[in-house]
Amino acid sequence: MIPEECLEFLKAEEVGRLGLTDGKTLYIVPVNFVLYNGRIYIHSAKEGLKIDLIKHDNRVCFEVDKFYGLKRADAACDFAAMYKSVIVFGRVRFIDSEKWKFEVLTQLMNKYAGKNYPEIDKSETRKTTILEISLDKITGKEAHV
Repeated sequence: MIPEECLEFLKAEEVGRLGLTDGKTLYIVPVNFVLYNGRIYIHSAKEGLKIDLIKHDNRVCFEVDKFYGLKRADAACDFAAMYKSVIVFGRVRFIDSEKWKFEVLTQLMNKYAGKNYPEIDKSETRKTTILEISLDKITGKEAHV
């Protein structure tokens, strides 16, 4: 897949998987996200294993996939999966700006709730961690057989 197709796929999908490490522990966690201004944004609690690992090593891998079905065949080894997947390699940083947190929360709400949701109280930005992932490298693969 070309980069533009990868970005369109990222915009359309709703669940991604964030891969983290501290050099000893590997951790993958499913997350809701939004692609906005060329970056991936995730909201998070202020503490937990994900936050601890990011503080130790900000390199991340982010994956999104969709399984479309199985192509059946006469021989078992000729069965084939129909799918699309995108993997992003990047670095994550914590967003400190309350204004930018509010903007990202608005984008997340627009993506998942449409335009029909209660107004975001600006005080909520102080209770939420927003993570920003750079798209240093992006790859995609698909099989529609």
